[in-house]
Amino acid sequence: MATRRTQRKAAAKSGAPAIRPSRATPVPTPARDARAEFSEDGCRARTGRSSAAWYEILDAFNARQKGHTRAAAHLHAEHGVPAWWAQAITVQYARDLGLRAYGQRHDGFAVSVQRAMAAPVETIWRALCESSEISKWYRPRRRQGFYPGGRWSNSGGDRGQFRKIVPGRLVRFTWENPRHTAGSAVQIEVFDKGDRCTLQVTHRRIANAEEREELRLLWSRAMDSLKSWVEAGVPVCESEWAATHVGPQS
Repeated sequence: MATRRTQRKAAAKSGAPAIRPSRATPVPTPARDARAEFSEDGCRARTGRSSAAWYEILDAFNARQKGHTRAAAHLHAEHGVPAWWAQAITVQYARDLGLRAYGQRHDGFAVSVQRAMAAPVETIWRALCESSEISKWYRPRRRQGFYPGGRWSNSGGDRGQFRKIVPGRLVRFTWENPRHTAGSAVQIEVFDKGDRCTLQVTHRRIANAEEREELRLLWSRAMDSLKSWVEAGVPVCESEWAATHVGPQS
């Protein structure tokens, strides 16, 4: 495997500019949820050290003052920690010190809900983009202009504006509701797997932990209802679902 030094020498011979990684460059946030999957055994196996040992390194780096992004970049660049584990360790560090609550990110709280659905992408996309379909599996009297900049609303007081639409793949929109603090945003991703799909909804920039939990339940019920609708043509009753889904897990 070529080292950084040999890569720079090869670049110099070819006349191409040498690229030196910046230690201040943030480590890309992995797709997996570090808060959900961190384990002590995994930490030792994948990084060679316990979380306590990494916490000492973060303390020496003054991670409390320098912040999550710089701390994760430090572990990745200076200690060779894989990107996902650099993020996971710094998140767990902040949680154990009481600096970060579950689901909390740099821009507020966030929640993700994912469901596998036995239906083709065309069926699922129609259920997401047609007002008449959404009114059946989510909340009635859905109105929307399904295009970037278009507004949407429903009978539950939910409303917002579409920011980005990639047909068959992604919908991004703002979220407003009198019960929740303004300024949050939602992204729904569709992963096409032929005769079935996986949907993931991520709600970000949530103001606090209480609203995060309320929205976790809301999206869990919504995704269960969508799944039932596209697979069997029957939506989930909101009151019946709420009566049987209580607690921290979706």
